[in-house]
Amino acid sequence: MYKLLFMLLISLPLVADFFPKTTTTTIKAINKQIEVSKPLKKGMSCIIIHNYGNNIKAMTHICKVTSHNTIKVIQGNIIQHQNIPTINTSPKVGDSVKVGYLYSNLLLIAPDEKTYENITKKYHKKWLHPDLYAMFLSQENIDEITKESLEEFAKRYQVGLIMIVKKREIVLYDPISKNIVAKKPYKAIGNKSKYPFYMHFKELDTGWFSKKDGDYYQSVERFK
Repeated sequence: MYKLLFMLLISLPLVADFFPKTTTTTIKAINKQIEVSKPLKKGMSCIIIHNYGNNIKAMTHICKVTSHNTIKVIQGNIIQHQNIPTINTSPKVGDSVKVGYLYSNLLLIAPDEKTYENITKKYHKKWLHPDLYAMFLSQENIDEITKESLEEFAKRYQVGLIMIVKKREIVLYDPISKNIVAKKPYKAIGNKSKYPFYMHFKELDTGWFSKKDGDYYQSVERFK
């Protein structure tokens, strides 16, 4: 009875509240830590936005939520362009904090086509096709999924979350904070997994997609 109930639960589709919501708060105090005005979910990434007056605002820092009411800067100088001056503004009380910035833009790492299609059809998100990530890996001569490559890919293509299908669960990985922000039991639909992950390509110029052997589920276990 209990075993049957568990199997039914992991077969159910993900509910809407599985996805952390994008929210906005403000910095209320800066001591040893940056304190914010309302409770937040630990592990999520966020950005600080400073108001310079005269309707001029700019993102000044990338941060991560370290507790329900504190954040920590993990990257400054967000805008890096030779024709745009570097922003050197420090975090200040009253600055706006947007948590879960770009969380509606997702990359799905799945073991097979059926699982991929089932998930992307159920949820109205901006899905970047894994072919794009595959091309990125090929161009960078990287032969497996890594946290570092996901971070660089996310910054380049403005991806907020990586959804990863594991053997018995599905997780939402924030590539900027490098944290799992949600997880849920899930059972993949297909019977055979594709390594390193599902994509349309059978072989790229580098050839490693077709020549390198590996286990999909073993490779994604690093995301815990």
